[in-house]
Amino acid sequence: AGIILILIPAFRDQGIPTLNNYIPVIIDPLYYWGLFLLALGILISVIRVFKDLNVVVGQSMDEWPLLICAGLLYVTAFVATGMSAEQLQAQPVNYDYNESLFWGAGHILQLVNVTLFLIASSILYRQTFKTSLAGRAFFIWTSSILVFLGLMGLSLFGIFEVEDPRHFSAFTKLKYALGVPVLMMVAALVTGLWRQRTKISWLDPASLSLASALVVFGIGTLLGFFVDGHDTRTPAHYHGLISGINLVFVGLFYVWFLPLLGRPLKPSKLLPVQIILYAGGQLLFVIGMFAAGGMGASRKIMGAGIDVDSFSAIFATGLRDLGGGLAILGGVLFVVIALKSLFRPANTMP
Repeated sequence: AGIILILIPAFRDQGIPTLNNYIPVIIDPLYYWGLFLLALGILISVIRVFKDLNVVVGQSMDEWPLLICAGLLYVTAFVATGMSAEQLQAQPVNYDYNESLFWGAGHILQLVNVTLFLIASSILYRQTFKTSLAGRAFFIWTSSILVFLGLMGLSLFGIFEVEDPRHFSAFTKLKYALGVPVLMMVAALVTGLWRQRTKISWLDPASLSLASALVVFGIGTLLGFFVDGHDTRTPAHYHGLISGINLVFVGLFYVWFLPLLGRPLKPSKLLPVQIILYAGGQLLFVIGMFAAGGMGASRKIMGAGIDVDSFSAIFATGLRDLGGGLAILGGVLFVVIALKSLFRPANTMP
């Protein structure tokens, strides 16, 4: 229901679009109700996980602290949005309203993304190499730091008004603190993959997804220290992070989700081709976008965003466009592979 309500204003060409950070909005009551219902649906899923937590812990999953962490952080982001809305009741609904509404919660949701990446990476690592990525103490410490950062973000609502520039600045500076758990996570993945380096195969979708996800996510993380929010270096940073998360879930989908549904995939050269297309395409896209941003390419506009009057500008934008095209091909190929598997009878091999 939430997705349908979000789509109606776009298809009916109603409302005013505002290209905000984190959640671009169409100013229309149906769109806001759609966002609320979508967020509420996810919240209900989180509550179900908490309700059945004893089952998860009983299965001896080392990642259970991260599951709790992700749930708590999502609840924190949900509460943060409510606190923003309460403070903005008297304000007109426009771009500034939406930016203030979602700024804090959007930053907290980045903690959720990091947590999901670590959960998926750990499960995929265990499925691939039949051993744990790290000990339970590592997951407890990492989860504790992430939850602490989420609560720190929530506390900012009691220190600054959501329209105060210091509120925006404080959340932006949280990225430096987030670097601690991210570096812990990247170090664990690098160490774990190094231990299993002789077992990594470019024809194995699981290990290929894990290795490529680490590379793309790591580069996206590194680029985050060089952004200022005004040019395409910022989307280059978060596209790297999101692409890394997507890659690890692609591998998990191939070797864990589909087998759990009784639809395992037969070994095929098409699987590594899909992963390489998506990972390589996103890597080129991110590098090209970052380079173009360094030359002044603006965000959220049509076209190249810069004057393409030099070799470096042509090369950067060309690299970005080539990478984007390859990534789209890889994404479409994943959808085709997934749908083909999901729409065949369960417990049969293609």
